[in-house]
Amino acid sequence: MVSFNIPVYNTSKKLKRCLRSVLGQTYKDWECIVVNNFSTDMVTIKLLKQWKSQTPNIIFVDKMTNEGVDKARFKGISMVKGDYVTFVDSDDWLDLNSLEVLVRKAEATGADLVVGQMCKYYDPGFSVKNNLIPAEWMERVITHEELI
Repeated sequence: MVSFNIPVYNTSKKLKRCLRSVLGQTYKDWECIVVNNFSTDMVTIKLLKQWKSQTPNIIFVDKMTNEGVDKARFKGISMVKGDYVTFVDSDDWLDLNSLEVLVRKAEATGADLVVGQMCKYYDPGFSVKNNLIPAEWMERVITHEELI
């Protein structure tokens, strides 16, 4: 199983797309932990309440104070049940087969960490910057010694 860890703070404009991209994954063995980091934006709060009532397979956690994104991520990490964890920001979205591709690569290579391609979209007009991951990282297994 894969555990998504998504911290949320006042991201109403992008949150729906993010959660839809999680729900639509072709790889179905996942859980999703959404940590509301004490959002103050009423639209974000309303969206979170709607998703809570409509999606029982997503775990929602409400923090009572905003302690920053790191503490929100740690809160999510403390709750994961998956063999793998993937971090997704609430203004990000995934291609529908992203999880399947990453899990298959981890299983095929025995890797503890798998990095996928990323694109950055800039508002307005969605200009794109591709290949944010250096080419030398792709299709490469890094040994424990190299990592250290």
